[in-house]
Amino acid sequence: MKDVLRPVRAIGRGIRSDIRRRLPYYLTDWTDAWNYRTVPATVYMFFCNILPAIAFAQDMFDRTEGAFGVNEVLMGSALGGVVFGLLAGQPLCIVGVTGPTTIFLYTIFHIIVPKHVNYFAFVAWVNIWSFIMHSLLALTNAVRYMRYVTQFSCDIFGCFINIIYIEKGIQILIKQFNSGDINSDRPHVDYSVYASAMFQIVTAMCVLVFGLASVVFSKTRIGYPWIRKFVADYSLPLIVTFFSGFTFFPGRIRKLQDIERLPIQSAFQPSESSRQFGREHGWFIHFWNIRVGYVFLAIPFAILQTLLYYFDHNISSIMAQQPKYVFKKPTTFHWDFFLLGCTTLVAGFLGIPAPNGLIPQAPLHVDCLALPQKDEKGRHYVLEQRFSNFMQGFATIGLMTGPLLKVLHCVPEGVLAGLFFMMGLPGLLNNELIRRLCILLRDPEIDRRLKRDTPADTEANNVKDEKTQSAHGSLTGASIIEKRDPSFKDGLKNVNNDDPSVNECYELSTYSKCEEEVIASPRVFDGTTLNEPPEEGVKTNKDLNPIVYDDSAMAEPSEFQAMPAIDVLQPISPDPLFTISRITLFKYLLLSAIGVAGEVGISQTIAAIGFPGVLFVLLIGGHFLSKLFPNDIDILDAPAADAFVMGGLEVGL
Repeated sequence: MKDVLRPVRAIGRGIRSDIRRRLPYYLTDWTDAWNYRTVPATVYMFFCNILPAIAFAQDMFDRTEGAFGVNEVLMGSALGGVVFGLLAGQPLCIVGVTGPTTIFLYTIFHIIVPKHVNYFAFVAWVNIWSFIMHSLLALTNAVRYMRYVTQFSCDIFGCFINIIYIEKGIQILIKQFNSGDINSDRPHVDYSVYASAMFQIVTAMCVLVFGLASVVFSKTRIGYPWIRKFVADYSLPLIVTFFSGFTFFPGRIRKLQDIERLPIQSAFQPSESSRQFGREHGWFIHFWNIRVGYVFLAIPFAILQTLLYYFDHNISSIMAQQPKYVFKKPTTFHWDFFLLGCTTLVAGFLGIPAPNGLIPQAPLHVDCLALPQKDEKGRHYVLEQRFSNFMQGFATIGLMTGPLLKVLHCVPEGVLAGLFFMMGLPGLLNNELIRRLCILLRDPEIDRRLKRDTPADTEANNVKDEKTQSAHGSLTGASIIEKRDPSFKDGLKNVNNDDPSVNECYELSTYSKCEEEVIASPRVFDGTTLNEPPEEGVKTNKDLNPIVYDDSAMAEPSEFQAMPAIDVLQPISPDPLFTISRITLFKYLLLSAIGVAGEVGISQTIAAIGFPGVLFVLLIGGHFLSKLFPNDIDILDAPAADAFVMGGLEVGL
């Protein structure tokens, strides 16, 4: 009898375990918010969430014939922020309207509306069924299977999202050429539309260039640290504000009469055009005004939506708990997924886009809340609180007031296109697949120098010992150099104990970061500067390890002064990907490219509703990589969740 009742007793165990672990910290989630870092985190996340949201609002307004407007998207973002800020077990995960959700909704629109079906009632039933599936997955502890999700599918999904962002920006700019009489056969064509379209392109490129420049500047050592921090925290809203006002400058710019801007509606009211698609009674959707057959037709759509949110939201939560930070409070996955189902249900009743975890806003939120204090491993502590998430959601409601809607209407569509580029291009360039592609296309001279400067047996042993940790950048370049040159650490720390850049380089950064920091410093590892020769009789690292500091591998003195540390560090690579063959890496990237092409390709057709199914196939296919690459799987792939997150996926007794 005990074995028979065991599955019954397991129902809801994950939710109960999550609540039991997290509830004692609820009060401190509010009291810990009394810290200055809460203020910039709240402001930064408000703009990071709201600016992409209004860009999605523009895209959905165009693709659904006005069924969804800016107020619907704002309401969806506010719902996620307020509910998860108040009730979520992991309030650091930012929840709002995502790109995949918009694709899902306008694809349903193009399938259902031509059949003269009540669109909003049908979407409401999709969300009702999705809520039931969310609840069943949470109650049966199915979220724990996220432990089997690997980086393979995460990298493909991230690449897909960034490509879609870039594509949406391009589509907005192309639309500017179709808004007038440019292609008319009439003898007198109004070329002001063409001029306005070109101006929108210039505006979008300016937003992109200045946005990327602010990111680069915040990572340099130019100016005071507080200036760089200010640029990192507030550059995005300042850029949007400036280039929105730029379109009102007097002169020829002001004479452009056809600049398309963000469409708005009345304060706290849904879109006027939505009445013809089943919203005749205001915000609340009469979901019963639909034929019974379509109620059950909504089930397969709900399955796809549940699969999408199962992966997208939980991955966002995992990324909000990066191993480079120290977290003291337990996380909750089963309860949060059930709560996500509840917000999906409410979104269906209100006829708004259902919110779920946002990438990259979730990890950016944690970056803003990082504290100066570190643990013994050099990892920063995080201000774990729920005030910033709640307040950014609550402030979003304020944007639905009349005066602020007028302000949003001033944003030109070129700025929205630039926002899509800012979201997509940096994320694409920082994607793990792009990094591996660069390694595949590396200069063969690097391989020859590695073989010359590093004994093969020592290299293999050093890398194999820690290949799992360093597969995604967790092993520092300094630690590997120290393995090969024990005097490295002492030589580095003897440079100047008061120089935080050098110590931070050793303790925290990866190889590329370490190399970057040392180049920025005028000192080298033997305790001297470029302009000061070592004291007589003192052994330098070059004397202790002549193999690494080979004069034949170094540049001439004039070149060496310009780039002091390149030739010291370049022969030593901490990345285990250098230890596998190019053919193996090519095969892995080819499989990843097929996955990305499948996601992007299906999203361009009426079958875009099935892209969560492609994602699910990739999740399953990732487990067969060990059979294709049995010797290198630990380097090529790794679990998406680390040990701390694994603890949150456990089901308590």
